[in-house]
Amino acid sequence: MIIVKHNQTLLDIAYYQSNSYLAVIDYAFVNKIAVDEVLIPNQQLIEAPVFNYESEVTLINHKIAIPEDYKVSVKQNQNLCDIAIQETGSIFSLLEVAYNNRLSLDVEVQPKTLISNKTNAEFYDEDIASFFKEKSIIIATKDKQELVNYSLPLGFPISF
Repeated sequence: MIIVKHNQTLLDIAYYQSNSYLAVIDYAFVNKIAVDEVLIPNQQLIEAPVFNYESEVTLINHKIAIPEDYKVSVKQNQNLCDIAIQETGSIFSLLEVAYNNRLSLDVEVQPKTLISNKTNAEFYDEDIASFFKEKSIIIATKDKQELVNYSLPLGFPISF
């Protein structure tokens, strides 16, 4: 049993307990909570089974020099996922980028905010990150379009 401390997040607990940011998914699953759920001091959590994530991520673990930690300025319509993929070439770095910047996964990052993209070698894919940089590709998937509401027979509403 794990007792939550003041200002502790599930990501903090997962990394402390298993030395892996990916373990946050296991902790969320066994405790039936969202990854970004706000934890309450003294809340009790079930400890997740230990899993060796290093062996699961070896296919993207290149022996490369990781760029020094630097700040990336968020562009219009970018979210944290966009930044993680664009700068590290891997979705696996999302949790680590969020943790290093003390942000929740679904935070609405404002344009011109500086985000640290520091990540471990196991989460850095040089081929993909270099591709985006060489082609000057900016990933910006956050869509601000309004929802289109449709009504089906019998008044069943649907939104897209």
